[in-house]
Amino acid sequence: MLKNVEEKAGAGSGAAHVRKTSGPPWQARRLSALEIAEGALLADIGVIFQLLIRYLPVGGSILQLLVPVIFAMLVLRRGLYVACMSLCVALFLICLVMGPGGMPYLLLEIGAGLFLGVTMRYRLPHLLIIVLGVFGGALGLWAVVITYSFLAGGPASLIRGMHQTYVTLTPLVGAFFRLLALGNWWQNTLLPQLNRFIQWALQNWWLLLYLAACFLCIPVVIGVYLVTNLCLRLLGYPVRAFPGYRLEGLSVRLLRLFLKLFPARTLARSSRLHRLQRTVRFLNRARLRQQRLEQEGRSQV
Repeated sequence: MLKNVEEKAGAGSGAAHVRKTSGPPWQARRLSALEIAEGALLADIGVIFQLLIRYLPVGGSILQLLVPVIFAMLVLRRGLYVACMSLCVALFLICLVMGPGGMPYLLLEIGAGLFLGVTMRYRLPHLLIIVLGVFGGALGLWAVVITYSFLAGGPASLIRGMHQTYVTLTPLVGAFFRLLALGNWWQNTLLPQLNRFIQWALQNWWLLLYLAACFLCIPVVIGVYLVTNLCLRLLGYPVRAFPGYRLEGLSVRLLRLFLKLFPARTLARSSRLHRLQRTVRFLNRARLRQQRLEQEGRSQV
């Protein structure tokens, strides 16, 4: 009887220990050796990618897309707290290797990975992820540009650059309207309104800069989210498909039709086509498996 009581007490203390250590993924806690090693390793990979982006003449854009994938994967595996610790390690290393100048863009790339990791972990809607990513990414880019402009001598050089860009583009736009036989309308109606808008925008240059950053971040956020989502699904993580199962199924069918244009011997000899064929098959299996799991979860609910 005492033995049973001790076993129950031990089980209760173990459950209490689990409840004490478990919690939100952003809660401060003691990291295990595996979490420390994995976070440090992925931080080192991110720093190496950033060095390659800086010094390689080609291929930097591809590596910039892979840095968010690394930290989104870390968020999905170990939680946001471990990923934030890895972010601190990566910023410290990049500051030692490249100086403080390499920190802002690495911070933007890692921040995109952390954001996508958290939103995909909680399975937020695609539109909400894109909207939040556009406004948050534009805010980060706006802060980086403002910081660099103040370090370069203040916002006067930035305002001068905006005005010079407007002066350069205005004759080109006017020539385009003249080709369309709308030169008088451009000269008498549109150009004065545009001049008044530019005068107001140069007085409120910080707002114009943020709006320009928002427009720039729209295709960037969609592209980064698409690449990150695809890479994580290829690695086997159960995230929601973007842009969706139907559009993805259509793209898989189009790729299959494209591969059917080649003879079997050509597919066997060409390593690239053979690799593409295997990737399409693997992606289609992952898509069907994830779709089936989501349908089973909805039916259980």
